[in-house]
Amino acid sequence: MKKADERRWRQNERRWKQNEKKWKENEKRWEEAYKRFDNIERRLSNVESTLGAMAESQHSRYVWEDLQAEIRARGEALMRRVRSARSIFGLIFTSTT
Repeated sequence: MKKADERRWRQNERRWKQNEKKWKENEKRWEEAYKRFDNIERRLSNVESTLGAMAESQHSRYVWEDLQAEIRARGEALMRRVRSARSIFGLIFTSTT
């Protein structure tokens, strides 16, 4: 009986060591996955920022195109158009009449 018990103890010890090794490998994999996730999150944020800037720019252009005819119809001229981060567009008018 004693030899069988010793054999079981050695087998169990071997299994524990194998399991511990697998846990360490899994921890490394999770760390790598978290790093990849952080990288993906950063890249997505950059894409969102770029798309936001493009949408804002396109919106400004459409508003400008709509206002251009109206400004001329009122007899005013646009001296300059200034884009600002605080507003979609800034317009400085002067009357031509």
